[in-house]
Amino acid sequence: WTVHQALRICSAVKDIDVYIEQPCKTYRECVSVRNKTSLPFVLDEVVDDIHSILNQATDNCADVVNIKISKFGGLTKAKQAIELCSELGVAMTVEDTWGGDINTAAILHLSHAVPPKLQFTSTDFNSYNKVSTGKIAGAKMENGRMTLPLGVGLGVEPAWGNLGSPVLTIQ
Repeated sequence: WTVHQALRICSAVKDIDVYIEQPCKTYRECVSVRNKTSLPFVLDEVVDDIHSILNQATDNCADVVNIKISKFGGLTKAKQAIELCSELGVAMTVEDTWGGDINTAAILHLSHAVPPKLQFTSTDFNSYNKVSTGKIAGAKMENGRMTLPLGVGLGVEPAWGNLGSPVLTIQ
């Protein structure tokens, strides 16, 4: 949306218990909207590195940020983002742009690094797909949260038959 469209939507839903998720394309546009509404705000695509997290903290532009593994550049950078948000007291959604069982296992490990009071949501991509990319060992749903996978690495045994042959094998 443009800023004026986003402001109209915020006005229309101001008495409803909703979050506004990144209503505009750019960070500056989102800041403009955030400064004119009291509704809680989630930033997604405009938060993609440590600097953007620091900027949003300085501007108080989000109540929640979305940490997507691929958007941040992998597990290590996503974990650094989680650590910074934890220090800043910023709530988080931990997920990825898309995936299956392997991504879900990675998301589970990262989301369990988030302090419970800052855990907004996580995404269980393995329940979205009809084709399994692996078996997540031991993870189960308990009280609305999935437990950590068991086993080595991410705790997922790849379904090689569904994934196909490896592109690269390092021994």
